Amino acid sequence: MEPEVKKQDISHLFSRRKNRVKIETVVWSTKCYGYIRVSTKKQEEEGMSLEVQEKKIRAWAVTQDLEIAEIFKDEGISGKNIEHRPGLISVLERIKTGETLVVMAFSRLSRSARDFLNIADELDGRGVRIAVMKEKFDTTDAYGRFTATMFSALSQLEREITSDRVKDCMAVKKEKGEFVGRIPFGWRLSNGPQSDLEEIPEEQAIIKKIKTMRKEIIKGKERSYESIAIQLNKEGVKPSGKSKAWTHTSVLRIEQRVGVITKGRDPNERGKKHKQKAIEKKEELKTDTDVLLQQSPADVSLNQEKKLDAQKE
Repeated sequence: MEPEVKKQDISHLFSRRKNRVKIETVVWSTKCYGYIRVSTKKQEEEGMSLEVQEKKIRAWAVTQDLEIAEIFKDEGISGKNIEHRPGLISVLERIKTGETLVVMAFSRLSRSARDFLNIADELDGRGVRIAVMKEKFDTTDAYGRFTATMFSALSQLEREITSDRVKDCMAVKKEKGEFVGRIPFGWRLSNGPQSDLEEIPEEQAIIKKIKTMRKEIIKGKERSYESIAIQLNKEGVKPSGKSKAWTHTSVLRIEQRVGVITKGRDPNERGKKHKQKAIEKKEELKTDTDVLLQQSPADVSLNQEKKLDAQKE
């Protein structure tokens, strides 16, 4: 589950420029910005953690004689759109002509071909270079832009295929009556995959503690998620799953969670609502037919004329 991040207006980032900067006339600066993103715990385990990305970007910048002004990040956020990524929005607002935007891999910047092309076109118009380390290209020449477009299309295709597979898998699990979705912190399956969720008393106490800490007022403001995470780690409170430590995002997810669906899907209930609707429709048609049969031909003709008059009006 991704953290609920407020959708932001990005219209100001993609102004249709009449006076585009010509790349060949740009005087390149040594100043660059990094952008890192991770959306799932699996990506972290496969070597795409925020720490790994930042370390590699900094090492790459040294080999290119570039100075990193700042590295922006989005943690636990999907790359399928821009509007929900405050880190990406911030770097797009900050970067200027002659500077470079560095990402470890193409997929970190965007998994949407349309979004990538919009970003690339806008930054190209500003005279900004995009450097992608893993795929080894930048957008300062025609070959680099062509390569970027191809990788963008392939990345989007991969995301859509994965999405279809997940949906198919979820549908099969629902048909079997199994609980579908990520089991949230504070709950567990009561008796196997086809059971409901039950509360874990120890973790429920942690949830209550987080919500209480969030209400604390520090310097006129609610206590920050980062501050809560630091305190939980100091106290040795165990986070969820395979996580080694509490983070801003993990605290935010718990504090903002509203309602947990604890009931699995009963396979015996499958299609019950649709069957009920079909029965009601059949009864309705039967009633209409009985009414017509009880009417004389003259009454039926009169009713038809009334309907036609009503339609003309």
